[in-house]
Amino acid sequence: MGGIGLGLVWGWLLVLFVKPDRERIIAFSKIAAATALVAVEVVVMASSRSVLFFLGAVIGAALLHFAWVRELKARFGSRG
Repeated sequence: MGGIGLGLVWGWLLVLFVKPDRERIIAFSKIAAATALVAVEVVVMASSRSVLFFLGAVIGAALLHFAWVRELKARFGSRG
């Protein structure tokens, strides 16, 4: 369960790190490296099976947060 909780928080934060004006390749590589380090931490602290739950939670939370931000921008406009 800890891997899922960590994945939900990490996935939510990932959307905050991604900005459209930044250079995408550099930003993506930094985020991928950080996610890989957190995944290794999940393996060390829990088990290799927990990584699947962690990554699933990351993807789910990131998609949910991205959709929410997109809807807010559509509703209220982009303010920077």
